[in-house]
Amino acid sequence: MSSIHDFDYDVDPERIALAPAEPRSSAKLMVVSRESGEITHSIFSSLPGFLRAGDLVIFNSSEVLRARFLAKKQNGKQIEGIFISAIGDHVSVWIKGNVKAGESIHFENLPPVKVISRAERDAVLDIMPTRFLAWLKDFGQVPLPPYIRKERERKKFNEKLVQDQQAYSTVFAEAGRSGSIAAPTASLHFDEALLSQIKSAGIEIGFVKLHVGLGTFEPVDVDQLDQHQMHREMVEVPLEIQNRIAQVHANGGRVIAVGTTVMRSLESAVLSPSWGKTELVYETDLFIRPPYLFRAVDGLVTNFHWPRSTLLVLVATFLEAQRGSCPAHLQHRWREAYAAAFTQDYKLFSYGDGMLIL
Repeated sequence: MSSIHDFDYDVDPERIALAPAEPRSSAKLMVVSRESGEITHSIFSSLPGFLRAGDLVIFNSSEVLRARFLAKKQNGKQIEGIFISAIGDHVSVWIKGNVKAGESIHFENLPPVKVISRAERDAVLDIMPTRFLAWLKDFGQVPLPPYIRKERERKKFNEKLVQDQQAYSTVFAEAGRSGSIAAPTASLHFDEALLSQIKSAGIEIGFVKLHVGLGTFEPVDVDQLDQHQMHREMVEVPLEIQNRIAQVHANGGRVIAVGTTVMRSLESAVLSPSWGKTELVYETDLFIRPPYLFRAVDGLVTNFHWPRSTLLVLVATFLEAQRGSCPAHLQHRWREAYAAAFTQDYKLFSYGDGMLIL
C-alpha cells in the first residue's frame, strides 16, 4: 500500500519558475524511457524528434477563466477570491479573509452581493452565474498560482514584466460551456511553430476538454493513497477522438497525452460502456495511483509537480507502468528523474520546464 510520504521532497524556492520561457518552446525538456530508464536532456522545440509519424498527440483545449477577483467588505477592507463554479442561480467561490454569511461584499461596477453561506474558505454568493462570469471577463484577473505571486513578491519581481493573460493560457484554448480556473500547464510549452513542426512530421493532433478545478493542486492530507477522495472535474471527449485513438493503436501508433488533465480525461473515458459509441461529457474523480493499468495513453508530456500531490502520484505511476502491466509497488523512478532535473537546473511547476515519458 502506497503512502503519500513516498511522494515527498524538499522544494527549493529558487527552482520555482516565476515567468515562462520565451519563446514557449525554448523550455527544457527531459525525455524518460519507461523501458530502459534512460534520461535525455533536450528542449521542447525538439519534441517532434522523439515522436513517430502515426502517433497522436492530444491536448486539453479548455480556456482559462479570469477567475481571480478582488472585492471589498462593508468596512472597506479588501478581500480576494477565486470563482469555483455555478450552483443553480448562485456561484461558489473561495474567499481569503474574514467574511461571514449574511454579509454583503462589494465588487467594482456591481451592486452589493450577499454571502449566502460560508464554511472555512468556501462561500456561496447570491448572484446569477451568467452575470458574475460576465463581470469576471471585464474585471477578473488571471488565476496565477499563489506560490508564483508569493515568490514574485518575495523577490520584488515586477509582475508587469510578464503578460500573464497570454502566457498563462494555451495558444489553442477554446471557449466552451465551462472553463478552467487553472491552466493545463504542460500545454503552455506549445506555440504555433512547434504545433506546425509536429503536424509536418506526420504526427496527428487532437483535443479534449477537462475543465481544471483548483482541487487538482490540493495536497493529499491523508497517509494512505486509497483514502484520498479526488475532486470532480467536467470532461468532454469527442467521439472523433475516441475513434482516432482506436485507429492509432490498431496501426501500432502511440497516444501521447499532453498533461495530467488529458491523461485523466482519456483514462476515465475509456472505462465508459459508451466509449466508441458517442461523445462523452461527464465528471471524473479518477485518481491514478499504483496499481493502475493504463488503457488509453502510451506517452505523457508533463511538468514537474509539487510534492505530496495527486499529479506527482500520477506521473510516478506512469513512469513505472509498461504497456499491459500495472505494478502494485513503485520503485520510485520518479526520484531519479527529479534528481536529474535538479542537477540540470530545470525549473519547477506551472511556468517551469517539462518532461516527456515514453
